[in-house]
Amino acid sequence: MPLSHVAPTIRATIASLKAGVEDRIEIFNDEEVNEVELTVPADESYIFGGDDQLESYSFPAIEVYQSQGEIGLADLGRGVYDLHDRLVVTVWCEGVSGEVPEVYEKILGYGRCILEVLLQPDAFGSGVEIANEDSAVQWSYVTIPIDPAEDRSFDKFRTAGVFSFALEDVSASA
Repeated sequence: MPLSHVAPTIRATIASLKAGVEDRIEIFNDEEVNEVELTVPADESYIFGGDDQLESYSFPAIEVYQSQGEIGLADLGRGVYDLHDRLVVTVWCEGVSGEVPEVYEKILGYGRCILEVLLQPDAFGSGVEIANEDSAVQWSYVTIPIDPAEDRSFDKFRTAGVFSFALEDVSASA
């Protein structure tokens, strides 16, 4: 049984996001309860893997990468094993001092839109599904100061929503 290669899964995930996020953002923006308006990520702001030069992309920017993988229950002598990859989707927004609550609310909105797209069948490509296990989908949010001053204040920051999906290749079992 060959190991599945993660690059096609990353490409399929980016394609699903590009195809579906705009519609989800439109629905989000039309809801009166939301106090922020989301902008659709530019096509070049979907990043394969990670990039340490986020400045070269417009915000919001979305990175898709594999963070870890493991082989679970296995009988390697017979070529039988469970392969689990953890795919991460990170959405980045940028703001200036005083905008933390607004940008945080935007990250929550983008997170909702990303989940609505990726919880659909075949969002990660044919034969790849969210694993049937506890904590298969996890997320967290973080705010990072950019160029802090000596007095520990900062004028600019980035906020990230990090979504982690435990995936499994089910194509062999189909």
